[in-house]
Amino acid sequence: GLDVDQYVMATNYFGPVALTKALLPSMLQRHSGCFVVVSSLSGIAGVPCMSAYVASKHALHGFFESLVAEVHSENIQVTIAIPGFIQTDITKHALTGEGTPYGRSLSMHQRAMPPEVCARRLLRAVAAKRREVLIGGVEIWSAHLQRIAPSLLALLVRSHPVRMKRRIMHALGLRRESGEQRE
Repeated sequence: GLDVDQYVMATNYFGPVALTKALLPSMLQRHSGCFVVVSSLSGIAGVPCMSAYVASKHALHGFFESLVAEVHSENIQVTIAIPGFIQTDITKHALTGEGTPYGRSLSMHQRAMPPEVCARRLLRAVAAKRREVLIGGVEIWSAHLQRIAPSLLALLVRSHPVRMKRRIMHALGLRRESGEQRE
């Protein structure tokens, strides 16, 4: 329900915003500072069955892109990291529409970039004062595709692995679709 959306928004959007608002005054006073924000490819393009997460990451992008414009003359750096698939248990701990943990990792995360490699790439981007950095494997091309051919990306996203699995299970009569989150 709505409580799950509010929880995800509180964690992924309001948490970083609150921290930023707490730190920003001292950075403005010193005329220096750096914010490193970890977003997601989902902050660029929506994917099925993840609407609350996607919305929270879109909001995060909007806030920090606005902040970049607001503090550009104050020597305050903002780097938005946009990771793709990284070897983490993010899906294992992700909430379903009912608010329960998904409970398992997707194979794409198990075969993905190790977190240490992601961290090194992020640190290099911060040192180079990049405003945005895409980190991951072939999936990061979806960000470029969203910018140049959004309709094509939307077509590809419709066959997202989670959605395909649910469609197959439904077709086999193994899972009801009622009550599931829809796009």
